[in-house]
Amino acid sequence: MNKNNILMLLIVVLVFLTAVNIFTILSMEFMPKHMEKEKIELTSVPCEEIFENKVIAKAPAINTRGEGMLLDLEVAIMPGSGRLLTDIENLLFWVDTQKSIKTAKIVAEKVSGIDTSNMDISYTLRAAGNTSAVGGGSAGAILALSTIAVLKNKQLNYSIIVTGSIDENGTIGQVGGIESKIEVAKKSGATLFLIPKGQGITEVTKSMKECEDIGSTEICEISYKRIKSTPLGEKLNITIKEISNISEAMEYYKL
Repeated sequence: MNKNNILMLLIVVLVFLTAVNIFTILSMEFMPKHMEKEKIELTSVPCEEIFENKVIAKAPAINTRGEGMLLDLEVAIMPGSGRLLTDIENLLFWVDTQKSIKTAKIVAEKVSGIDTSNMDISYTLRAAGNTSAVGGGSAGAILALSTIAVLKNKQLNYSIIVTGSIDENGTIGQVGGIESKIEVAKKSGATLFLIPKGQGITEVTKSMKECEDIGSTEICEISYKRIKSTPLGEKLNITIKEISNISEAMEYYKL
């Protein structure tokens, strides 16, 4: 290979390396900033000065010790492009809560008939102090009702508390920790608690043991007999209403 060919090869290599360096610098300059911007837009709530409307509510939950608690919930809308913005603290099982938020938006759009493609909806959900709440689907009903209220430019009645999961058809599903949630709601001043259909009765059962001798072997069977059924409202001294769908809940909130 003569000197001219070697020189030409070196020039080609130098140009290639220079191009790679320039591309890398440009990538570092622009791509991370863009990605970080997207991350911020998806996870943080903008300043409330640009909110068109917001609704504040209480979401019943259970803490890690199994005790009832009320989460502070704020849902707001602002001009945008159909995004869901979230600001959630001290909440376990975030994936389930995220799913409930997405479902709440779908239900709210169907019920209200309002297109949200030209607005952003922010959800702020916090547990008081350093207590961690066990999240999940039980906030679905209040998330949907709060979204409906904010889209209709209305507020929720603070004396009413609701718990229950929700699907895209607006059906309210059963959840756990009902009694603990009702107790903490009553202490907060609530006078009406809405719960999923079929969860308004507390039952006391007694184990029954029946044995039978078969030859030299005793065979025993344990069954449970209901000896008392008490409506939760009577037991906890608060008005309880069962609901099966979001429309029934809206009637109590006058939405």
